[in-house]
Amino acid sequence: MLKGNAKTIHIRSNSEKASYAFALAGLLENKEFLSRGIVIKDESSWDFMLDTENSLILIPYKFKPENLGYANQNGHFVLIPETLNVSYTIGDVVKLEKMDRHNRIDALKSMGLNKREAEKIYKDTHGYLAPIRRHQKLRANHIVPDWVNQFKTDILITTLIVTEWNSENENDKEIISKLADISYNDFETELLKLASVSDSPVRQVGNIWQVISKMDFWVLISHKINKKTIESLESIIFEVLGETDPSYDLSAE
Repeated sequence: MLKGNAKTIHIRSNSEKASYAFALAGLLENKEFLSRGIVIKDESSWDFMLDTENSLILIPYKFKPENLGYANQNGHFVLIPETLNVSYTIGDVVKLEKMDRHNRIDALKSMGLNKREAEKIYKDTHGYLAPIRRHQKLRANHIVPDWVNQFKTDILITTLIVTEWNSENENDKEIISKLADISYNDFETELLKLASVSDSPVRQVGNIWQVISKMDFWVLISHKINKKTIESLESIIFEVLGETDPSYDLSAE
C-alpha cells in the first residue's frame, strides 16, 4: 500500500479515531515506514513539508489538507483518516470492517483482561473502538467527543432513553416526539447530523436506529441531567413507557 508511486489513501471506519489508530499501527509495524511517517496538525506545517525532498508518509490530523496532488507529485504518500460517512474521494480508499466479536475479545484479553472482563466490555460497547477506549474497566482518561456539547440536551436524553426504535413505526415516533418535545421529523433531522459526526453514539441500520453503547452514552451526557430535567421528563416517561429502564439509576443531584 505504501510502495510504488506516491498516492493519497483514505482510511475509513466507523470513527475518525479508529482510522487514525489504524494508520499509526501500520507505520509501527514497519521500521522504514515509521522513519518516514509524520503526523501534521495544521495547514502551515503541511505546506512546509510538501517541498521536502525525501519521500514521506504524511498523516494530517484534524484538518483537511489542500494540494494533495502536489504532495503526491513530490513523492509523498498521504494517509487521511476519515469516517465511513465521507463520500468524496481523491485517491485510493481503504474501508475498515468492524472487527468480529471473537477477534475483538481476543484483542482485549491481550491487554491483560480476563475472558469475563473482555466479554463484559464487548457487551457494553457492541465492539466499537471509541466506547471501548472509554470503558470504566480500562480506566481511560478520555477526551469528551465534540457532539456532547453540540447537540441539544433533549435530543441526547431522548435518544438514550429510547435506545432503539423503528423510524417507520408510528408508535415509536409518537413516543420520541413527546419525549423530545418536537416533531419526529425535526428530531430525526438532528439525529442524522449526530450519526454523521466522528465517534457518533448512534447508528442507523435500515429503518432501525440504535444507540451503540448505552453505558458509554450515559457516562458522556449524565452531567447534563439535573433535577429539573428529571422532573420534566418523569411524567412523560411513565405515560409513554410505563416504567423507566432499571439499568439507569438517575440521580437528582
